[in-house]
Amino acid sequence: MPITEEHLIQLILEYSAEEQPNLDNFPELKAWTAENPGSLEFLEKMTDPSYLETELKLWRRMDPAVGYKRWIDGEQQRRDIRRRQQRHRLIAYCAVASLIVIVAGIAIFRPSKPAPTPVATTIPSEPIMPGRNTTTLTLSNGQQEFLDTNAVGQLAKEGGAGNVHWANGAITYQNIEKPADTTARNTLTTDSSGQYQVTLADGSRVWLNNLSSLRYPVSFQGKERRVVLTGEAYFEIAKDAAHPFIVEAKNTSVNVLGTSFDIMAYRDESLVKTTLVNGSINVKAQGNPVLLAPDQQVVIDSTGAPGPIRKVAAEDVISWKDGSFYVGEGTSLKEVMRQLARWYHIEIVFEGKVPAVEFAGKINRNVSLQEFIKFLNKDNSIHFKIEGRKMTILPS
Repeated sequence: MPITEEHLIQLILEYSAEEQPNLDNFPELKAWTAENPGSLEFLEKMTDPSYLETELKLWRRMDPAVGYKRWIDGEQQRRDIRRRQQRHRLIAYCAVASLIVIVAGIAIFRPSKPAPTPVATTIPSEPIMPGRNTTTLTLSNGQQEFLDTNAVGQLAKEGGAGNVHWANGAITYQNIEKPADTTARNTLTTDSSGQYQVTLADGSRVWLNNLSSLRYPVSFQGKERRVVLTGEAYFEIAKDAAHPFIVEAKNTSVNVLGTSFDIMAYRDESLVKTTLVNGSINVKAQGNPVLLAPDQQVVIDSTGAPGPIRKVAAEDVISWKDGSFYVGEGTSLKEVMRQLARWYHIEIVFEGKVPAVEFAGKINRNVSLQEFIKFLNKDNSIHFKIEGRKMTILPS
């Protein structure tokens, strides 16, 4: 059974109180030192009167409230992004040491973060910016229209059903009648830095994130309204109790009557994330429905198995549609790098072991790649080089 922090404190107190401390008399403590590099040196300091006297003098000169807050919170956590390095057992015994000296009233062991090993980091002076916001509309006959935020145009009787027009980064299907071809489908596809909005024939609105596509009927016919998503989109579904709206995304389907939600199902992500903003939805995977309430998220893995329901801030999850880049609490370096690769249209390569760091925060989506990396890497714990449109993450 792993040794508890409270028991470890007691053991070190008893060890320090010995006139001639001997680890052979403390088998649990001896086993702990064997598993934790540097712990023997620490124990020696805890039994060295001159060291404790020096530390006590420093402790008396410091502001305990300020020092404690800086140690626990870290100055970087007062900024927009927070980074949490994987816990190392060395941190655990440093924390234990601090508790011991406070309880004993003799000194404080103040942990410090070792300086990062110098590694060459190469950043090009020319800013790497997101690409142009362009989108492709593929019509039912295979014809393609290339759109951007400034494009204006329209089509009459698309699929024999009604009018389609686009302007200001949005496309709308209007005056929809029963089409001559009830199988007519359109596909909206965004590029690496694209984002587009579509108002479907039933009045439902969909915001399509970058590198995503939505395939949908020109006119909804039959008992249901069904679309197919690749990538990420935010949906605001028009209420129609008689015709449920169904979104298919990889191995997941979402069934709604009228609500707002986000689905993330990129091809390069092994997970499908569904987040509810308001209303209620049934998320189905392997035939097992999961009912979500507002500000809840369910993650479906590559086997189709749903994970536990998570509590999230849905407004942050969908902030991409308003021009923000959101990194959720505890996001791994690899996941952040996949987002960067999609948005900046770059290649990401890892050399050696992937640094065990996590992120959380939000930043404007229109900054350069260099600014985004600076935002993430405020403590310089990630080393990298950029050559052209290839970014290599180096061993720490």
